[in-house]
Amino acid sequence: MKIGILSGTHDEIDNVREAIRRFKENVELIIHAGDFIFLGIIDEFGISQNQY
Repeated sequence: MKIGILSGTHDEIDNVREAIRRFKENVELIIHAGDFIFLGIIDEFGISQNQY
């Protein structure tokens, strides 16, 4: 199983979208290790807020 890990995304929406795009091609699980400022960043992962 391949796992993608990212952290320190802050408000960098474009970078987050690019990371998610790359991860969706190659990994089965994405772990966000924290340090996000804008809670809307969770929406970029396509999950509901009660799944995190």
